[in-house]
Amino acid sequence: MQILFSISFGLVLASSLFIGNALSGDYAPYAAFIAAALYLFALFMPFISEYNVLHRGFSKMGDNFKSLMKNEDRVQGDVEIIMPGASHEPAEHYDLNKSNKSGLIMLMIMFIASVLFIFDLVNFYLLEDGLKSLDTGPISNF
Repeated sequence: MQILFSISFGLVLASSLFIGNALSGDYAPYAAFIAAALYLFALFMPFISEYNVLHRGFSKMGDNFKSLMKNEDRVQGDVEIIMPGASHEPAEHYDLNKSNKSGLIMLMIMFIASVLFIFDLVNFYLLEDGLKSLDTGPISNF
């Protein structure tokens, strides 16, 4: 996951540099805009998936706590009997370390974004003559 995170970060930078270069050459890189947004989404996916795992675990803990803290009106004369078997129940399992498929989803998003990014790279640099320099003459303030 850390490798995918690093690759996604590098591709966000590369796509932003390409978008800046293409916009300066009067080319609108629409596919690269979408690719940059997908790379940025893939960059935050590990944080989103970890938050979801923690949220599920803490929600389950909170629901169990709420079910234990019921306010029952006691009527005088009731006797609470504690059974010995109830104290030996197994502990609840919360699955906080359960593996998820966010790495595969992140890889698929990065693949789709890379196809869009490569499409715009080929379109700009090979088909639109993006490699040719603009001969505007010397830079002058006059």
